[in-house]
Amino acid sequence: MYRIENKLKSVSGAALRPTQMTIGLKEVARKQKEWARLVRKRRSGMSEVLFPAAIGPRKIYYILDDHYTAVALVKEHARQVQVGVVKDLSKWEETDFWNYLDHLS
Repeated sequence: MYRIENKLKSVSGAALRPTQMTIGLKEVARKQKEWARLVRKRRSGMSEVLFPAAIGPRKIYYILDDHYTAVALVKEHARQVQVGVVKDLSKWEETDFWNYLDHLS
């Protein structure tokens, strides 16, 4: 569980970067089918998903959890997703940023 430090932000799904090294494509496909089945509630459902994220070097949003859903939403062309910023580490050097994330959870 992550503690969100700031107000929620709406960002492009394509702007998110993973912190998880691998993602099971079968699980992504399953999640993608779930989103594809939604017709009327699809847009509102997509806007209700919240991804905890850290802002890293170059102000890139790195998601910390729910990677399968994030990839599925990108594949389903979600224009915007909700991000809850856990930590703003944008001023940190890249090595320090990754070391911190390695010990965050």
